[in-house]
Amino acid sequence: MTRYIKCSRLNGLIIDDTLRERAEELITPNLFWVAVEPDAQGRGDWQRRQPSDVVSFAPLPTFADDAANPVIPARQGSWQHQADAAAPVLQLRARQDNDGVMRARLAQWCQSQPEGSEQAFIELGIAQPSSARYQLYQQALATLKREHGL
Repeated sequence: MTRYIKCSRLNGLIIDDTLRERAEELITPNLFWVAVEPDAQGRGDWQRRQPSDVVSFAPLPTFADDAANPVIPARQGSWQHQADAAAPVLQLRARQDNDGVMRARLAQWCQSQPEGSEQAFIELGIAQPSSARYQLYQQALATLKREHGL
């Protein structure tokens, strides 16, 4: 059963992946419809494979400027998937946030110990790397890193 999704005439990006029963007249002249054939679950190649996926239709079709209802069948092109350029930055920020929370928890743990601070544990590790107290610090650090995905 054919359904329709909206794409941009400028770069082929999917503007709205809502499956429409018919290709209605487009008020905005910089859009076009792609006729798709969803599977039984309503899915297809035009859907994102991961949250940072950016999907576009290529090659860009040409339509008359005054075409009010431009439609192209999906089989006349293909869906291009690429990771959003912002995804690595967002992942880095999430990692930094997790690292900050983990560091705060580690500082709190260190303060609750007789050594009183992370710096004291580091100095202990330099002077006596095999000491039981330094090993306890290393275990706490490893546990917190694992809990925070670091």
